[in-house]
Amino acid sequence: MTYPTNPQPPQPNAGGYIPPSPPHGPYQYVGPRPPHKGHGLRNALIIVGVGCLVLLGGCLALIGNAANTITKDQQSATSDVTIQWCKNVNDMPTAQLSITNSASVQRSYLVTVAFLDASGTTQVDSGTAAVNDLAPGQAANPQAVAIAIEPEAFGTCKITNVSTL
Repeated sequence: MTYPTNPQPPQPNAGGYIPPSPPHGPYQYVGPRPPHKGHGLRNALIIVGVGCLVLLGGCLALIGNAANTITKDQQSATSDVTIQWCKNVNDMPTAQLSITNSASVQRSYLVTVAFLDASGTTQVDSGTAAVNDLAPGQAANPQAVAIAIEPEAFGTCKITNVSTL
């Protein structure tokens, strides 16, 4: 149904009836309504984006916690190991170690010892000692031995690395 742009006042029909006018004047037909634009894709992308951010934040928190745990575990393992003595044994520089597992779980240790010159400043060789499956509270006394240097070049030793498995 169309309405004229310049409507004439309502005329009585054959029965004398005058149709009422619209409340705010005549309406003008402007065509069909444009279709409603949905925001489904936009909303889906927002939800996926927020989900990715939450997932990324959770992953970073887990990684940070794991790194913190590894650091604490490494500090604990380092404090578990001490040098009892360093000396020449059968013309080989030798470090006698003491390892006590302070963790609440069984551990295996790999300890690297640097053998230093008489001044204690220059590393002349290194050796390793390993202990497998040390129970909580259990102690072991492995030796780290250097075989590549002349015994006279050796003066002292220090722990350079402690790894646990």
